[in-house]
Amino acid sequence: MYINLKNFNFYSTTDKSGNTAIKNVILSNSSNVKHLNNDCFNNCSNLSSINIPTSVKSLGDFCFDECSNLLSIIIPTSVKSLGAGCFKDINSDIHFNILTSDSNEANRVGNLIKSSGGIPSGAIYYYKINDTWTIFTPS
Repeated sequence: MYINLKNFNFYSTTDKSGNTAIKNVILSNSSNVKHLNNDCFNNCSNLSSINIPTSVKSLGDFCFDECSNLLSIIIPTSVKSLGAGCFKDINSDIHFNILTSDSNEANRVGNLIKSSGGIPSGAIYYYKINDTWTIFTPS
């Protein structure tokens, strides 16, 4: 199942026990989604990828908690806050693709991700230089 969200100020699922049908989430850059609420994709165990648009400013507590198959997330530098445990208990091979070519901004968002708690030690961080994703370690 694909979810394509447009014209929302926030998004939150009503079934906090998770939805195993959701595999990919497309949040269009033309969407008005500004916040992903607490637990919004909590325990969506088959969710494998999400592209967060630049309209999003914050992700709530445990937003992607227990998304055990989440392998790739594109996160823009417009995100200024992450709730506690936002990415807790996700796939140990997660790739955080930070949508910027500025290493300082990539580092800021990378540290924001790390400080949310529960990030697997195998997480890999990337940012984009000249249309090429480059690995980095938030410091």
